[in-house]
Amino acid sequence: MGLGLPLFLQRRDGTLVPVDVGLAPARGPQGEPVVVAAVRDDTARRRAEEQVRTLQERLRTLVEHGPAIMHVSRLDPAASTIHISPPVGSVLGYAPAGWEADELWVKLLHPEDRISRSRRTSG
Repeated sequence: MGLGLPLFLQRRDGTLVPVDVGLAPARGPQGEPVVVAAVRDDTARRRAEEQVRTLQERLRTLVEHGPAIMHVSRLDPAASTIHISPPVGSVLGYAPAGWEADELWVKLLHPEDRISRSRRTSG
């Protein structure tokens, strides 16, 4: 109900309670159509969602503006980049778009830091 709009019910003391309402069609005692409503207090879920949003924003700020490079890659042979944070520009001098396009992660590793394919698969 509510088409995704936040719904509230008012307590006896006047405070508002966020609620989730579920509706289902049913038949009454004489077979007449009725609606069954299930109403639950939605405070905890909404509070948890707000905490998740806050933590996501803090993480985004840290990743986007922190002094470290955050690199997320696929587990494929080229370690394809999914995301590289903007500090790659100030730390290594590469724009994030160029880094992602050229898959520079593997190319820039020092040769002694590379693991050969045979060592990776031999366990």
